[in-house]
Amino acid sequence: MPSVFIVTEQGMPYVAEELKAYEPNRLSAMRASWSQCKAFDGISRYQPQPETIPSFSAWQRLLARTVYNPRSGVRAEWRITGECSLAEIISEVEKGLEKDDDIIQQWFEAADVLEIVRSATTFEEMVDRVRCVCGEFEIDARLQKIIDDVLGPIEA
Repeated sequence: MPSVFIVTEQGMPYVAEELKAYEPNRLSAMRASWSQCKAFDGISRYQPQPETIPSFSAWQRLLARTVYNPRSGVRAEWRITGECSLAEIISEVEKGLEKDDDIIQQWFEAADVLEIVRSATTFEEMVDRVRCVCGEFEIDARLQKIIDDVLGPIEA
């Protein structure tokens, strides 16, 4: 099994050392959120595939949107669904930026996020770019150099 993955959830990227089973809360299960999740390992694309999908009563739906939103009981295992593509990772990030409420843009504006991820030419470089977008450049000099090379030095 690969040692690192780029995971996107509704377009929001992060790096993971392993793919744990996807267990959404009730509201996410009602929205079939697993269909908006992808993972990439440099060779393959993965998506969570639930074994069963429960139905929810009107009362459960109401509570999930207000005060009570427990785990849904849905467990989706990651399965290979295609090949890894840097263009698809970039496309996922673009989709995330369209709906972003400053989760992706905590450190960079959308144009800079795209410039950073588009500068990757290999999967390993993309992993570093995603780490940068997620803020790890603040504590890793090697990643800070990537930011400096792509965007120019950031002034404090």
